[in-house]
Amino acid sequence: MANKSRKKGLLTINIPRPISQKDLSIFARSLSLLIDVGVPLLRSLRILTERTTNPRLSKIIKEIADHVEGGGTLSGGLAKYPRVFKPLMISLIRVGETGGVLESSLRRIAEMLESRIALTGKIRSAMMYPTVAIVASFSVIVFLLIYVIPVFVPLFKKKTQGQVGLPLPTQIILTTSDFLRHQWAIYVPLIIVLIIALVVYGRTKSGKLLYDRIRLRVWLIGPIFTKLVMSRFSRTLATLLRSGIGLLEGLMIAKDSVGSPNVAEAIEKTRAGIEAGGRMEDQLRDSIFFPPLAVDLIAVGEQAGALETVLQRMAESYERELDDLIHGMTSVIEPILIIFVGGVVLFIALSVFLPYFSLVKIIQ
Repeated sequence: MANKSRKKGLLTINIPRPISQKDLSIFARSLSLLIDVGVPLLRSLRILTERTTNPRLSKIIKEIADHVEGGGTLSGGLAKYPRVFKPLMISLIRVGETGGVLESSLRRIAEMLESRIALTGKIRSAMMYPTVAIVASFSVIVFLLIYVIPVFVPLFKKKTQGQVGLPLPTQIILTTSDFLRHQWAIYVPLIIVLIIALVVYGRTKSGKLLYDRIRLRVWLIGPIFTKLVMSRFSRTLATLLRSGIGLLEGLMIAKDSVGSPNVAEAIEKTRAGIEAGGRMEDQLRDSIFFPPLAVDLIAVGEQAGALETVLQRMAESYERELDDLIHGMTSVIEPILIIFVGGVVLFIALSVFLPYFSLVKIIQ
């Protein structure tokens, strides 16, 4: 796929497509298949340079191939691009090179990335409907308040003036409509400044921790993200341990792949505690972000010497629960949105017609 470009006169701006997890999973899967059928590593990289559809990734693969041709290792070549290839991928490939099972390591990387892509896709699909519905509903309500209500207001003001006061719902709607139409020079800049401030704060360490804590704790959405993070942690650590990487190094790598600053902080404290002679179970129990059941299972696996097997089963269990939870959330959110939007529209409609009802009662 060629780079996106925008043309304005003689000026052409090239916007490179970012390298996605899907691009990386295809790269890992394709390289694994080529090596598995007997194609040498350097030849495999040259083939992928020509076949990769992302131009940026294709250029990087070419440079990695040059690095390998010069006597370097694949993991060493990947390590030159830390923003593209995470420590998890580099470590697994390094282990595969050392043990002579590079194709197996690449296959595990592909499977892990594909699992993560599938889970993330399900969550995005589940969140798409409520997000679109909320934005559309809010837009319709604002349109009614700014353009529709002002058309009706003068009519019932004239008819009811001096005979009956405006009902409270009508006064609320009139005040809101008047504010939206005439005070935009106040609230629009305030909203923009607030959004910028929230974004800037969200990039600080404390902001990341706070936003992540809210995401993990908020009603309905919190359990989904908690299970997603636990699934990532379990699958990542299980894959690392199964590949021969030690627990301490595995925890150090896994903390960067969970996608949660709070959980990553808890994992780092756990790793430090184990390094100091403590048990993994005891360290995890001190964290409010690890579900007690997950800690119990990890404790059983640690005691039985089958931690990687337990972690793999945990990942599969969390993924099944996540599927069920996403379907349940969709079925719960839909009626809530319908009731909420219907209630707001009904309130607006009543605020428009209540003055007429009051006037009819007086005339009778």
